[in-house]
Amino acid sequence: ILDPLATPAAICSEKSVNEPLAADNPYSSYRWAAAPNANTVSVQGAIGNNTLQDILTNTGNTDETVVYTVTPQITSTIIFLDGTTGSVTATSGDPGTFTVTVLAPARVLSVAVTGNGVIYSDESAVFTPNGSIPSATYTWYDSMNKLNVIGHGVLTKSDLSVGTHTFYVTATDPNSCEGPPFAAQVTVLPLPIKVRKDLTPNSDGIEDTWIITDIDQFPKCSIKVFNIFGTMVYSSTGYGTPWIGTFH
Repeated sequence: ILDPLATPAAICSEKSVNEPLAADNPYSSYRWAAAPNANTVSVQGAIGNNTLQDILTNTGNTDETVVYTVTPQITSTIIFLDGTTGSVTATSGDPGTFTVTVLAPARVLSVAVTGNGVIYSDESAVFTPNGSIPSATYTWYDSMNKLNVIGHGVLTKSDLSVGTHTFYVTATDPNSCEGPPFAAQVTVLPLPIKVRKDLTPNSDGIEDTWIITDIDQFPKCSIKVFNIFGTMVYSSTGYGTPWIGTFH
């Protein structure tokens, strides 16, 4: 009777199991078969001979199992009547089983973002993740492939440029199993422009220039001022130097 791996194993989802059979088995080869207990578990397919090698994925919310059956085989040489030789591989001995528990991945369920994901350019964006496991830790990345870590826990991003920014967070459980990345976005809007209505260019130091607050966000903007007769009295591209109210 083949007695392979006696101790059941538990692994993280998307990780590999690599377990050898008992030493000193007299068999020449082995045939492996995998039987997941749930449709949320997928197997890459057992490979190897006297070592179980496979990658298991659990997409569900509970721990699941995969039962492996290993059947010993032996190859014998056959001598035919005409003197030629060949070989045949046949089952030899009783099959053995090995159970692998595939842990449910820790998941990020949601991320609360400042302003419900919409802020102005002078604000900071705070990302607060919420996960399926209360004791999970969180790691932030700048891309889906998780190459660059940009923070842990609650993420705060300041000085973001105008536009939409996407960051990715994963949850890791106490078994050090890291779950799949969750995308969180924030859209950064330019500051609202405020145009001063008053302009009194009399050199008294009060309202002597025409102020457009936060117009510097648009360095290529076009500014035009017309009088009540439709004559343009001022124009500029950008507004680096405020208008002092003069024409000719």
